[in-house]
Amino acid sequence: MRKYHSLTAVLMLAGIFSWSLMSCSVEDHEIVLQYNEHKNIVESSEFTPYMDMNTFAGDDFYQYAVGKWLAENPLSYGESVNGTYSVFSEKSKDFIDNVEAIIAGDEVFKRLKSDFNPSAASADLKLLMQKLAAIDAVATKEDMYKKMGELMIEGYSSPFVLVPSPFCRRVEIVVSLPEPDHFTMENEALKDRYQFSREEAVQMEKVINDWTTLVAKEKKALGGSACRTFDESLYLSHSSGAGRRASSNAPLVLMLQCTGYGAGELTSLLEDYKNINQFFADMSLADLKRFTKYVMVNRDDDFIILNPEAKAEDAIKVFLMGDYNPLNVRLSALYNKTIPAANRTAAVEMAKEYREAFRERINKLTWMSDVSKARAIEKLDAMMLMIGWTDDESRRDEWMPKLTAQKSSYYEDICSIYKQMFQIILKKLGSKDPYDFFYSSEISTPSFQNNAYYQRSNNNILITTNALKQPMFDAKRSDAFNYGTLGAIIGHEMTHGFDMAGKDYDKDGLKKAWMLPADAEAFAKLSQKQIDFFNKQTYGVYTCNGLLTRDENIADLGGLYIGYDALMKLLDKKGVSGAERDRQTRDYFRAFGYLWMENSSENYQRGFLTSDHSLSPVRVLGNVYQLNEFYRVFHIQNGKRFLKPEERIEIW
Repeated sequence: MRKYHSLTAVLMLAGIFSWSLMSCSVEDHEIVLQYNEHKNIVESSEFTPYMDMNTFAGDDFYQYAVGKWLAENPLSYGESVNGTYSVFSEKSKDFIDNVEAIIAGDEVFKRLKSDFNPSAASADLKLLMQKLAAIDAVATKEDMYKKMGELMIEGYSSPFVLVPSPFCRRVEIVVSLPEPDHFTMENEALKDRYQFSREEAVQMEKVINDWTTLVAKEKKALGGSACRTFDESLYLSHSSGAGRRASSNAPLVLMLQCTGYGAGELTSLLEDYKNINQFFADMSLADLKRFTKYVMVNRDDDFIILNPEAKAEDAIKVFLMGDYNPLNVRLSALYNKTIPAANRTAAVEMAKEYREAFRERINKLTWMSDVSKARAIEKLDAMMLMIGWTDDESRRDEWMPKLTAQKSSYYEDICSIYKQMFQIILKKLGSKDPYDFFYSSEISTPSFQNNAYYQRSNNNILITTNALKQPMFDAKRSDAFNYGTLGAIIGHEMTHGFDMAGKDYDKDGLKKAWMLPADAEAFAKLSQKQIDFFNKQTYGVYTCNGLLTRDENIADLGGLYIGYDALMKLLDKKGVSGAERDRQTRDYFRAFGYLWMENSSENYQRGFLTSDHSLSPVRVLGNVYQLNEFYRVFHIQNGKRFLKPEERIEIW
């Protein structure tokens, strides 16, 4: 099977650690006994299977909220036993596994199945060999760089993966380095089959090893990402015609000019990727050719079917599993139909309520001036919320590759689809249409994958369709459950627009500070208080790095506060009060614990020491104890994690 990589970091998971009642002091134990007298009002049909009623919420709320699930899902193998988020991953795979259902109602997939014919493998091999021969025929390094750029338009990734993404309220191409294992052929026979001699194979391994070392260094220099992140001042601005600037013979310029960028516009890219540029400048023509042919063969091996007994469904499934698949927009359209429209309607309404609650919270802030408050609200109101799918799907067809009526081979179909996708991207560059932002996002983040993010340079939130179902969301379940799970994610992403990085981008996504200096200083002091608090948070072998996780912790806490206020406003509208109101409030906090439940190994926990997300139990325990209402509804007057009112943190 082909190896894949992903740009988008999905929401992080967590580990297990629990307190035992045997470790409680006499006074603590008395509180537990007193609290258990109230368990008849805290039990809920939605959460009872996960609760550990023997744990005092003031000692370890994570254990209290999901303790029974932790006990019933021990770490029997591997690094972690996932809870809520693993279900999303499994259901996403189920969607792709069910290829027959996908194909049934779609013309492109039916065409792929119709054209699939293993007996055409010799003709397909001949086509690939012709492509490889064209590489061999290139006479100069400069022409080879241009050829590599042309091949990127056909979906080959040497040296970059080129994908569209909505930046600064316009569609731009993002360049990212393919991971080294993207070029790994596990079967030595492939090299011989595609006319790689033993000597060439040895040399190619050397090139790939050098690439591996270089990519590792570049990722470190780019803050752990293989993706070029553009600030407004450093943008690759698409130009055409007379506006194009002078050319350059730099390898990356020659490669990328075929996408419509002028040499002068690539200055910032060359600076960021100067080592990559030098890598290709130093390569011999022979190695450039080997590298390029290797990339081509490594991709197309999946699409030239040599097994006469192969089935179309299996071949199509392999195609659909790739990152940045050119059919992701089409797949997303099909997947969206599997989710009840009522779920999206309810989620969109919830997001509106969160925005309103956040607006009210901003107005009540004591540490921010009225001027900065007005600017913050202006940014919040301008924030685009992309949840599930768009209100008007009529533009989607423009982003979906098609196949002509003329009969061709399966391999030719795949090559045509890749090339069409890039041509669509080129036509959309510079677009400021919000629908184009949405569809371009789906190429790298299709709706059937679980993801949510805020984009500073576009001031938008994206929540994929996959989040609009159980276990994250269900329109038929209680408001408290949905607000504590999907709502927590919506509030988290909204707050990212106002974290320490978000404060430097305005409502239009331009890098422009909008807080008054005195307000920025007050914000920094609150942020430092949170850094100091999280530096003390431990779980298992994990010790949190408060500075590294700062912005994610700000977003978690902000989302929890906003969600609480939004839920209270909703309960007010519904006339819910008294014991029932408190029960739903408890369920809200418990749902937040349910969102992040996971058992994990010590090795897995150590892996989070370098992550900008806190380990999941810390995400729960570091935040719920900050809210005053949490203490009231759970009758917590002291305990191992009790915080005095003056110690509790509230930022947004």
